[in-house]
Amino acid sequence: MSNKAKKQNILLSIIIPVYNLENYIKDCLDSLVKQITENVEIIIVNDGSTDKSEMICKKYCSEYPYIKYVYQENAGVSSARNNGLNLAIGKYIQFVDGDDWLLPNAIDEILKKIKNDDFDIICGRYVKSYDKKNQKISLIESKSINSIEKSCYPQNLITLLKKNLFNYGAGANITKRAIIINNNLLFDVKVKYTEDIMFFLNVLLNCKKIAIIQCHYVYRQSRNCSATSSISLKRVLDNLDLIVYWIKRFEKNDFYFEIQNELYNFLAYEYCIILGFAFQLEKNELNQIYKDIYKYRWLLKYNSFKKVKMVSTVYHIIGLKAAGKLLGCFIKWKK
Repeated sequence: MSNKAKKQNILLSIIIPVYNLENYIKDCLDSLVKQITENVEIIIVNDGSTDKSEMICKKYCSEYPYIKYVYQENAGVSSARNNGLNLAIGKYIQFVDGDDWLLPNAIDEILKKIKNDDFDIICGRYVKSYDKKNQKISLIESKSINSIEKSCYPQNLITLLKKNLFNYGAGANITKRAIIINNNLLFDVKVKYTEDIMFFLNVLLNCKKIAIIQCHYVYRQSRNCSATSSISLKRVLDNLDLIVYWIKRFEKNDFYFEIQNELYNFLAYEYCIILGFAFQLEKNELNQIYKDIYKYRWLLKYNSFKKVKMVSTVYHIIGLKAAGKLLGCFIKWKK
C-alpha cells in the first residue's frame, strides 16, 4: 500500500500531550499498543519535559511505526493538543492524557462505531482511578444509547444533555476531525483548568449526528502535581470566565430554548464548583472575586442536577457565604 493510501486509511488519530510523565506514560502507551492493529495513528507531543519522558516516548516511536513524536518548548497542554491537531490525519480525533489509559478493547469499540456510520461525535464514559485499580463502572443502558443515535437534531443533543450522557473531559469524546477544522476549533492556550469544557462545548454545539459508547477511558485522580489536584485563584477565575463566556454566547445566539436551558443547568453545576473552591482560598483572594460569585448566584435556580439542588436549598436557608463555606468544607473532607 502506498503512503498516500495509508494516510487516507487512517480512521483515528490519538493525540497524547506529555509533560514530565516518566512514571505514567508507559502505562498509557502500553494500553494503546496492545489494542492497535490498523487504521490508527498515535501522536505524542512532548511539551518540554525535563525528565525521562522523551526517552520513553522515543523508544515506543522506534518500535511502532504508527506512533509519531514531536517536541515543543513547554507551552501547556492546550498548546500541545493544538500541535497534535495540526499533525493529525485521521478521520476522527481522540485526546488521551499521558497519565491516563484506555480500557481493553476500547479502540476496537471506537473503530466499530466509526465504520458503522458517519457520526459527528462519539461520546464515551470514563471511570476514575485513584490507585490504578479500575473502580466500579456505571454503564449506560443500551436503550439510552439507541435513542440517542436514532433521534434527530436537536432532540438528540437535548436528550444527551438531559440524561447527563456527555462528559466534558477530553478523553471521553471522539470527534470527527472535519467538525474541528471546519469550525476553526482549538484549545484556548490562556486557559489552564477549563480548556476541555470550553473546547468540547463548542464541538458539541456543532454536532448533529451523535453516538454513545460504553466506558472506555480511565482517568487518573491520584497524581498530586496534576492541574486538577490543586485549588487556586487561577482555577476559580478560569471557571468564572467559562460561565461568563457562555452566558454572553446565549445572549448573542439563537440557541434552541431546550438546549440553552440544559446548558444553564450545566453552568449551575460549574457555579457550585466555583462556590466550593472560592471559600478555600485565602481571604484576600476570595474578596477579589466575591462580587462576581454573588452576581451569578441566579444560576442556582437551574437545579436539575441533584447536587445543585442541594446547594440551592442550603443557599436559600443560610445565605451564599455560609453555603460556600459549608460546600468548601465538604469538598476538603471528600478529598
